[in-house]
Amino acid sequence: MKAIRIFNVLLLMILLLTGCSDKQDNFSNKENDQSGARVDQKAQQKLSQYQDNGTSIKAKLVILNNQPHFTKPEAKKLLDTFMEKNPTIEAGKVDVILAGATYDGENLATLILIRNGMDKTITAKDLDDATITINGLYNEKIAEGPLAIIPEHLGKLKTGEVRALRFDFTKEQISIKDYDFTKGATASLSGL
Repeated sequence: MKAIRIFNVLLLMILLLTGCSDKQDNFSNKENDQSGARVDQKAQQKLSQYQDNGTSIKAKLVILNNQPHFTKPEAKKLLDTFMEKNPTIEAGKVDVILAGATYDGENLATLILIRNGMDKTITAKDLDDATITINGLYNEKIAEGPLAIIPEHLGKLKTGEVRALRFDFTKEQISIKDYDFTKGATASLSGL
């Protein structure tokens, strides 16, 4: 079991190092173009669109063309695991799930899943006033900062869609630099 955890941590580190962040724009794409988006068919087949009398919405992972690093089998398997653990989104909310994090001595690179439970499509502009917070196992604040996302990396996030993104916190935004993420941590959004 420990070997599996170590493998997952290493895989997350690789994804974080190769993924796009608000400071890295390694891939080009037509602005907000999702025409070639790949949808997580497995999650789509398992769940109905609405559950629990409209209080939760089916979550489906959508990977944009400018995210080829998330289409690799190892990455896809890891993201599928998070989708299986979090199959629905609370209706009327946009939330975020922390899939992994690594601190390089300068920045805290995180892999997050942004999930749209609103009854409308959202873009990066809709999240301009949001703040993202990473908390530790005992609710201690690890990092906090404005959710600055490159519009092309989020695209148009329709109701029920989930987007995997890399998000970096700067040294100034990090409260606990030596946190052991293998213990667990959570992410939350505020200011929406």
